[in-house]
Amino acid sequence: MFETGGFGVAVTVAPARPVDPDRWGPAPAGVSRRRSRLSEVLDPSGFDDAGLARELAVVGDLRSQLAAYEAALVSDFARRRPATQDRDADQPGHRVEGWTPGMVPVQVSEFFADELAVVAGLSPQAATKLVERSLALVGELPATWAALADGLIDPPRANAIVKALGGQSTAAGGRVDPAVVGEVEAQALQWALAGETPVRLAERTAAALIAVDAAAADRRRRKAEQCMDVQARATADGMGQLVADLPMPVAAACRDAVDGYARMAKADGDTRPIGQLRAQIMADLILRPWDTSRER
Repeated sequence: MFETGGFGVAVTVAPARPVDPDRWGPAPAGVSRRRSRLSEVLDPSGFDDAGLARELAVVGDLRSQLAAYEAALVSDFARRRPATQDRDADQPGHRVEGWTPGMVPVQVSEFFADELAVVAGLSPQAATKLVERSLALVGELPATWAALADGLIDPPRANAIVKALGGQSTAAGGRVDPAVVGEVEAQALQWALAGETPVRLAERTAAALIAVDAAAADRRRRKAEQCMDVQARATADGMGQLVADLPMPVAAACRDAVDGYARMAKADGDTRPIGQLRAQIMADLILRPWDTSRER
């Protein structure tokens, strides 16, 4: 262990040497073989308050560097999987239109996100978003990628800029001149460097793009609608969440309708919590347990 007063965490490049524990023979009794943990090499208890604050700042900087490096890796990986490798419409196994939204990254194989999901241990949805984000950063928004790589902005702020500007450039299949996207990106980076929150940064950047391209908002909405879906997520104690991506007016109307029915049941004397009633009523409206016409 190092004396923490003179050392701090950092990222460096080292020779890639795969570890082969078998060549060391069996481990002695009571000994386990694993790599050293950072908190073992640099014990946090050895830092004073200023040292802890410094290390936390360094960790944030490293997080930005690694996010930029990840984007560069994924971008290069994607370019090695061009769409020209995909099957044509007259070949078995080709993609069927209308079942999944079109891949946002242009000229990338439809199967790359699935491959990345396996390599990186991600869900297909998370892998698709990582591909889109990485290609947008490296190919469309190089100034944002550079700021991220230099630790000037953090990943949430970089992602906020990508959310507003990704896919808008004509170079990426959008309809906005790349020079215009670059101008808006420069303004967004100024806001990010000034400490604007990620949510507000995405809103201001989107508004800035709309100011120079009024049709941008409609394109973003159509793009979002193509990604609408319903997902079930496991939570705890045998429970789960049913998540539906909908236009906000539709989502609000659905919630209001379910809430209204739940309050009617409450007024009729149902003693269950209002939240439980909302959830049960929504399930009943979807599954329709009273409808026997669909039984086989």
